[in-house]
Formats: sequence, C-alpha cells, structure tokens
Amino acid sequence: MTGAVVDNVPGMSTKDLATVCREGAESFVAGMTKAGVQYRFDFSVASASRLDTLIDVLLSADPIADDYQLLMGLYVGEVLVRHLGGQWVEDGTLMQAAIDLPKGRAFPLEKIRKRVAYGRSDSIDSWIHELSVGPPRSDDEAQRRGWRRVSRRPRN
Repeated sequence: MTGAVVDNVPGMSTKDLATVCREGAESFVAGMTKAGVQYRFDFSVASASRLDTLIDVLLSADPIADDYQLLMGLYVGEVLVRHLGGQWVEDGTLMQAAIDLPKGRAFPLEKIRKRVAYGRSDSIDSWIHELSVGPPRSDDEAQRRGWRRVSRRPRN
C-alpha cells in the first residue's frame, strides 16, 4: 500500500475509503506481530502510548519510511474510529484521509508526520486524550492540538 492509495482518493466512496484504511491499520498490526515487536497493538486507546514508544525506538536507529508512517497513521485513525465514534472521510481540501468525530475533524496521518518530525511534544497518546475531551475553544488551540474546523454538510 502506498500513500497515494489513501492520500488521493477521488471518487472513492466513504465505505471504500474506510475499508482501505481499516485494512492498512490491520496490516500495520500484522506486520508488527510478524516482526516480533514487543509492543501490543490491539486498537485500544492505551496502545497509543505504545506507538509513541515504538516511534522513539525506531527514530533512535533510522528515519521512519513514509510507508511505515502511513500505516501508523491508519492505525491511529482506526483507534479513533473504534473508540471515539469517528468515521473515515476524504478531506477534499487537504486531499487526504481524515476522521470525522462527533465534535470535529482529525487528521491522523498528519499527526504521525508531526510526531515523527517533532518528537514527544507531539505525542499520539496526548493527542488522542485531547480528542476525547472535545473540540478546541479557539483557532490557535485547534492548530496546536491538530484539529481543523470544518462545516458539516448534511449527508445524502
């Protein structure tokens, strides 16, 4: 699976996008299990802290390849879907997969890129906790927390 499959999905239905993203997340879990990684990735909210630790370990050796970052982002997105009531959607503005949550939109692929680039200050675990707390109160807070305000259109 390459980034293009998820990052550029013109005309793909939400169900198709959700399937592709879920399968990518499951591929991440299977790959970690097959590689004998000691961290348990079970789509729980608690697994976000294990992902933070894994990212630190991987970065201590080498840069993390874009394909691995993509799979990590899909995994985080699937955690949001399963535990925060999210739904995979295509964000037409940024041309990437996003998660519509009951109170806003989150970008797990972008969050992984920030986590890899900026380290623990962009913790996945903290971000998921913040998302569970609710939407930011200002645009500055939204940007700091990785949120993007969107207008909701009625679904057909």
